[in-house]
Amino acid sequence: MDLLNQFIVVPIFNIRFLGFDISFTNSALLMLMTALSSSIILSARNKVNLVPNFIQSINEIIYNFISNLTRQYLKDESDKYIPFFMALFIFIAMGNLFGLLPKSFTFTSHLISTFSLAMFVFALSVFAGFKKHGLKLFSLFAPRGVPKLMLPLVFLIEFSLFFVKPFVMALRLCVNMIAGHIILKVVLHYSTTLFLIKFIPIFGYSAMLLFECAVAIFQAYIFVLLSCISLKDVLYLH
Repeated sequence: MDLLNQFIVVPIFNIRFLGFDISFTNSALLMLMTALSSSIILSARNKVNLVPNFIQSINEIIYNFISNLTRQYLKDESDKYIPFFMALFIFIAMGNLFGLLPKSFTFTSHLISTFSLAMFVFALSVFAGFKKHGLKLFSLFAPRGVPKLMLPLVFLIEFSLFFVKPFVMALRLCVNMIAGHIILKVVLHYSTTLFLIKFIPIFGYSAMLLFECAVAIFQAYIFVLLSCISLKDVLYLH
């Protein structure tokens, strides 16, 4: 039983251009599938029916959930960021859920993928902060009430922590996805091995699969929550 085989990036079409390997991989395929399915869900808001269909109902549930979350942290600044956080949540959640399909691939289990998402959020936060406050944004790293003698040290610590946030966000999502899939594969292995003895392992795997679906959505929520908090810090300087 190879637990790490499911995380290997495998080329589907080998492509080389100017000496660079730009092969179309299973990771790229799942990203494309995730982007397309996310676009379908997001586009449901443009075609509102009096009696909502399934996709429109899902869209409305996610919109209400994300709008409440962003308004809680971003207050009067929330409306302009709701579409972004909604797209981010759907993309991560769908990517996590697609990874649970048999013979599929979870691109959020790779640090490069989660780090790219985290850095995009980080860049957006820095841009929004400078756009609103200019150089006053640096006051975020100098909390009020700190003695002048301690200010340089506190500034350095706060500045370092600010740049560590995207690494923590990326690592958190990546590690949780890896751990969940390893546990799921272990349970599946013993479920098929012990199937002839008793049915309990199969029920255990089914329960674990449902739990992993919930975790997949929850991890997308946590990522968006941390993104909202990060953006709130630069917009309101606290």
